[in-house]
Amino acid sequence: MSFTSRVVLMIAFVALSCHVLVAQGKREFSCSPLSNITANVAGSFAGMNILLHSSACVATWAIASCDIDYEIHRFFSQRSEVDSFTGPSVWLGYSVPVALGGALFAYGEADRNDEAIAAGYAVLQASLLSELYVSLLKAVTGRPNPDSKAYPDMRIASRMFRFGFLRGGIHYGWPSGHLAVNTAAITCLWSFYPRSVALKIVGGFYLAYLAIGVTAHEGSSMHWFSDVVAGTLVGLAIGPTVGKSFREAYDDAERMTGGNDVAVTPMISHSSAGLSVRVMF
Repeated sequence: MSFTSRVVLMIAFVALSCHVLVAQGKREFSCSPLSNITANVAGSFAGMNILLHSSACVATWAIASCDIDYEIHRFFSQRSEVDSFTGPSVWLGYSVPVALGGALFAYGEADRNDEAIAAGYAVLQASLLSELYVSLLKAVTGRPNPDSKAYPDMRIASRMFRFGFLRGGIHYGWPSGHLAVNTAAITCLWSFYPRSVALKIVGGFYLAYLAIGVTAHEGSSMHWFSDVVAGTLVGLAIGPTVGKSFREAYDDAERMTGGNDVAVTPMISHSSAGLSVRVMF
């Protein structure tokens, strides 16, 4: 993601966290973008998620070693006509995570819908965690973007990493921040609203478009294909972890404060039998 989008994401995160502190206690269900963040960070790198992070590394090695990165770059570098199709993906990738989380929060506030507010906070937390993690990875791996002007032999460039600290900046590089952050945001919503088929379909098409767009943009000069694959796998580890956490917290609060509920309990003793009826409003 661009420096501007990183700043906007951080401002939104901090602003909404402060808003929660001010509004604390005014709603039956209370959460914030910081809710359960320590456990969510740990969960994003535990269990099956370890395999996703490991797969990002293995997939990158395999794709680069087999010259798939090079061949895909060469294919798109010769097709400038796709730029009109891929251009919007870059700006969508910068804006959608923040816009999605912000829109859900705004709707929730306007409609007094705690569920939508929790979903918005979940998206912002998943986006921020994935952005911070990806920025760290980019800072230490130093992979150059596909720049034929800087690297005459693109086959060699496709396998190049410059490990260290800030040897390649944190804008381009491995993995793709576009795919990591957007995948985290979308899959976070999938986990928060697990029954929404429409959300899965729309989100799936969006992520597929984003993957093609980021790979092909401006003659395939933004990211190698393996950057996109790795970013997607990273997002798949972080997004669902955060989404499930917020979903469970919201559901637990609903069960505690639950709406109308009728409980019927049989009562039997040695001398009588009957029913106990409890009504909750």
